[in-house]
Amino acid sequence: MPTSTSPAAPTVRLRSPGEIVSAVPFLLGFAPEASVVVIALRGGRMTLTCRADLGDVLSDPGPAGSIVAATRRSGATDVLLIGYADVRASAAVAVRALSAGVQSAGLRVQEELTVAGGRWYNEVCHDERCCPSDGVLVSDHDAAPSTMAFQTLSEGYRSGRDDLVRECHPDRPLLAQSIRSELLHPADDEDLLEETLVADLLAVLQWSGGSEPTAAQLARSALACSDPFVRDLWYAVVAPAVMGTTAPTMHRAYEVLRKAGQDAGELDADGRAHDPATRDRVLQRVLRFVRNLPDELPEVTMPALVVAAAAHWAAGDGARARILVERASALPVQPLGMLDTIAQCLARGVGPQELERPGSAGPGDGRESRCIA
Repeated sequence: MPTSTSPAAPTVRLRSPGEIVSAVPFLLGFAPEASVVVIALRGGRMTLTCRADLGDVLSDPGPAGSIVAATRRSGATDVLLIGYADVRASAAVAVRALSAGVQSAGLRVQEELTVAGGRWYNEVCHDERCCPSDGVLVSDHDAAPSTMAFQTLSEGYRSGRDDLVRECHPDRPLLAQSIRSELLHPADDEDLLEETLVADLLAVLQWSGGSEPTAAQLARSALACSDPFVRDLWYAVVAPAVMGTTAPTMHRAYEVLRKAGQDAGELDADGRAHDPATRDRVLQRVLRFVRNLPDELPEVTMPALVVAAAAHWAAGDGARARILVERASALPVQPLGMLDTIAQCLARGVGPQELERPGSAGPGDGRESRCIA
């Protein structure tokens, strides 16, 4: 089974249930626990990977319905189901429940697999030659060609979702304190100039040839995100799919940023990342921008977190997008409309290309995805 969803992406073929199980952490970005994972296929190619908590699948029909709807919207005809639990029986019950819903929607279930105690089991095939009843060690497939290909092509995966959560929350207390001090300092007139805004964004994106952005640049960039125009500027640069056809007609500040990205060799002529590796580098910078912003100043941190969530969602990194949405939603401040849009899209497996854009305005604030995690 090829896993590529884009003509430009390398193809990795999964040839056995064990290789499918080994691929899941790479597809999600973390090793799932107490979960059900769905890999949707069309013509043997992956169209969507999504995850739901095991308990939710067993107790609430909502997540299962959302997964089925997202799978159908992706154009898939077949699915692979993998359940994860401490006890095999618990995973099997959840997989069977989801399988029934998937099949009732007209989709074909190719595999029903479970993982428990470091071993995988096939709940449908009982041929001892390929799927022994006592399971197979997941680690037996560490040297499989597909696993080695994922290790080469990706940044690897985290040991659990909690590791991803930590990556989206403050990790440098001194930097966070410096940013907070800058935010509490009254802005100078020079801080409000467009030239300063563009210079700060170039520093954050590391397209100005300098070193890491300073606390003052991070603070000003976050403060500027309270302006809808600046958020649209961010979307156009790091989440162009969100803007639809709006980006080419934007202010000259966008043209300056786009040219800088092109000069840095990271954006193509259309203002999009050259390849997945470049896109991931840009996303890492966006995440570093928002990571240490002070949650105790929610009116400043909220808009920047929404920008970061939009960037990850538009790139298909549903796991980090959801965590950033969760962090933003917990802030004691009125949420932006875009935050609710992204949250709803993540819950339903809707990618940015599926959004209905009235006229040429794009979704905007107040107006996948490959992975739902």
